Amino acid sequence: MQFTEFEDILDFLCNKMYDAYDNDPGQVISDAVKLSGVITKEKMDHLAETYVAELEKEQKQTEQVLAVRFNFWSKSNSNGSSQSNHSANRKKKTMSWYAPKKSFESERQSTSSLREPSMSELHRQIEDLLLALTRMQREAVSLKDELNQTQLDKMDLEAERDALKMTIESVFHNTKYEAECMELRKENARLKQEKDDLFHQKMMSKDALSALVESMLDMKKKVDYLEQENTKITKECQKLKNEKKHISPIRTGFNSTTSAPSSPVRTTTTTSSRSSWFSSSSLA
Repeated sequence: MQFTEFEDILDFLCNKMYDAYDNDPGQVISDAVKLSGVITKEKMDHLAETYVAELEKEQKQTEQVLAVRFNFWSKSNSNGSSQSNHSANRKKKTMSWYAPKKSFESERQSTSSLREPSMSELHRQIEDLLLALTRMQREAVSLKDELNQTQLDKMDLEAERDALKMTIESVFHNTKYEAECMELRKENARLKQEKDDLFHQKMMSKDALSALVESMLDMKKKVDYLEQENTKITKECQKLKNEKKHISPIRTGFNSTTSAPSSPVRTTTTTSSRSSWFSSSSLA
C-alpha cells in the first residue's frame, strides 16, 4: 500500500472515530488512556511479525507450486525426448538392412534436429510459466486489495455502529430528552382529542346541514304552493274586475231611465239598495 493511501485511510479513520465522540477531545483522551493496557507495543510488534510471516509463507507456497509445475513439465519433456530417440534408434536398426549406413555428418545433423524441438518446447513452457506467474501475482494483488477494502468497510461499519449506540444511550439517559418526549406525548394526546372533537362537530354539522336542506325543501314546496294560490287569486280578482266593468254600464243606463222624480221614501230605498249591491260586489 502506498504512503498516500495510508495517510488517506488514517485521516478517514480518525475523522470517523472523532465524529463518534461528538467533538469531545477529553473523551477521546480518556478512552485512549483506558485502552493503553489493551493495545500495547508488544501486541503491535506481534501483529507485524505475523503479517511478515504470512507474506513469506505465501511467497514460499508460490515458489513451491512453480517448482512442482516446472519439474513436471521437464520430466514429461525428458520422457518424450527419450521415447522419440528410442523410436528413432529402432527405425535406424530396421532400415540398416535395406539402406547403406549414413555418415557422421548426417548423424550429427539428425541429433541436432532432435534436440531443437525439445529446446523450443522448454522455452515455450518457460514463457507459459512466466505468464501464469504474472497472472497469479495480479490475482494476489487484486485479492489483497479486496481484503483491505473489506476490512476498511468493516471498520467503517463498526465506527458507525458505535456512534449510533452512543447516541441511543445518550438519548435514553438524558433527562432533557425524556422531558421533551413527555411533552410531545401530551401534545400528541391533546391533538388527538381535538381531532376527535372536530370529527364529532363535523358529523353534527353534517346532520344539521341535512336537516336545514330538508327544511329548505319544505319551505320551497310551500312557497310554490303559495305562488300557485296567489296566481289563482289574482286570476279570480281580474275576472271579477272584468265582470264589474261589464256590469257598471248596464247599471248606469238603468239609472238614467229611472231618473224621474219620486218620493223621498223611494229615493232612500234606491240608495240603500245601491249601497248594499256595491258592498256585496266588493265582498265578492
